[in-house]
Amino acid sequence: MSEEILENQNGDILETAKRIVRLGPICDSCLGRQFAMLATGLTNAERGRSIKTVLAMQASAEDDRSWLEDLAPSFRSARLKLGRKDEPDARCTVCLGEISPEMLDAWAERAASALAGWEYSTLLVGTKVSGLLAENEELLLADGGSRHAEPFKSELNREVGKRLSAITGKEFDLKNPDMVVHLNLEKGEAELQVASLFLRGR
Repeated sequence: MSEEILENQNGDILETAKRIVRLGPICDSCLGRQFAMLATGLTNAERGRSIKTVLAMQASAEDDRSWLEDLAPSFRSARLKLGRKDEPDARCTVCLGEISPEMLDAWAERAASALAGWEYSTLLVGTKVSGLLAENEELLLADGGSRHAEPFKSELNREVGKRLSAITGKEFDLKNPDMVVHLNLEKGEAELQVASLFLRGR
């Protein structure tokens, strides 16, 4: 870890956020996840969007066009300020789009399809991360320097889990679930781990 990052670990949240944004296009969720331990009651996407909004406002107040350019690929408000309203968001270089609302919905539907036909009362969601996504997260933590981050897998499990619970009507059990759904990101499949059923008789 560089001296600059070490010096900033107790410093300004916005300076850390600026460094993270400059690493490449980053979605709201992946940015917000770097500060997940600092505030409750917000999703990571809400947290990340709030940070980008403050950074864009600061750049506008200081007439800092270069900083708006850094924000623009992943923040529409900055693109509007620069007169580039028709450009879509660039794909996140951290999660590669896996944490987008569309992909979260798709994973929940995939998991629900895998569970169809099984009898169970409780479930849990887990994730098998691909090597590329694991490397992206490690680089972000090393180069971004945040000490308040939540792991990518935790967010994915939680967000898909909420959607899956709504679809199936089943409760979550962190300790002894009847079913564990593993999201295999490398294969693009939802895999099931079924709890053993023991029958005892005399």
